[in-house]
Amino acid sequence: MLIYKAPIEGKIETLNSIPDVDYSHTTHRGNNVIHLAAKLGHKTFVLEARCSGYPYLKSEKNLKGHTPLHVATRAGQIDIVKQLVPTEEICSSSVHSIGMSSFYHLRDRGGGEGIIELLRMKNNVQSTALHEALRNGHKEVAIYLWKLDQGMASFVTSTGESLLYLADDSSCGEMVSEIMKFLNQQLFSKDVYLLRPLRRQLNTKIYIIWAQ
Repeated sequence: MLIYKAPIEGKIETLNSIPDVDYSHTTHRGNNVIHLAAKLGHKTFVLEARCSGYPYLKSEKNLKGHTPLHVATRAGQIDIVKQLVPTEEICSSSVHSIGMSSFYHLRDRGGGEGIIELLRMKNNVQSTALHEALRNGHKEVAIYLWKLDQGMASFVTSTGESLLYLADDSSCGEMVSEIMKFLNQQLFSKDVYLLRPLRRQLNTKIYIIWAQ
């Protein structure tokens, strides 16, 4: 279909030429036009699609539970990642300590999900976009996402993979250092108390257990 050919080629004009185009159409795998364009790194297409009255598309999930941000991080598309969660829309009030019951939801310029909420969305195996960036070895993407929201430090996947484990497994020394620095700081936080990693199982997964 022409509606899917347009994002694959990165031609927003092709999409806009379709009479009564519905941006919310999805493929048999549940991918919308932003999913498709994000994977291939078509920045202009993603930007214009988001600004065409469908800001919610950036938080829609495909059948695997991936948002366009998950797709972009898995593909290592740093420019698309920066477009979906730009630093200029992050302010000091979006930096949170683990254990806080609520956080500031920044709205994107066109509406839709807050940036922090988008960063923390999980796929079908409970992975955030940051987990996916580390799992696929995209260090620049991982570091960028980590700097936006360090409150994800305690998040683990459905198979028990923590960010610390994935950072170590992908040989991302800078991420390991950043996460350990953050975790050590949390030992003195009034909000939470961090118990040190208790064990490693057969595949040396690192388990971080947080006291409530």
